Amino acid sequence: VGALRVIQTGPVKFWERIKAFERPTHMQYKIEKSRPMKMQHDKGVIDLKDLGDGTTHVTWVSEGRLMLPLPLIGRLFDRQMQKQGTVGFSSILKSIESR
Repeated sequence: VGALRVIQTGPVKFWERIKAFERPTHMQYKIEKSRPMKMQHDKGVIDLKDLGDGTTHVTWVSEGRLMLPLPLIGRLFDRQMQKQGTVGFSSILKSIESR
């Protein structure tokens, strides 16, 4: 708790502060800073549940919005970021699953 993580995917970089951590099943975080676009981040939670058959159910919630001067462009970027975040997280899970 209190650790600062730096996550970079391509040109996008996030600084996340760990708010709660219960090994190995729960983590809460808040994005404090992002580049190249600023973000208002309200909630970040990752929960892991062992299903008992060698698999894990992952619940990931990230709520926030991009802080852009033009609301319409901001909404379009929000949708794009949501799609890219889903693809990126799915890729991470598939990589872990293949190990």
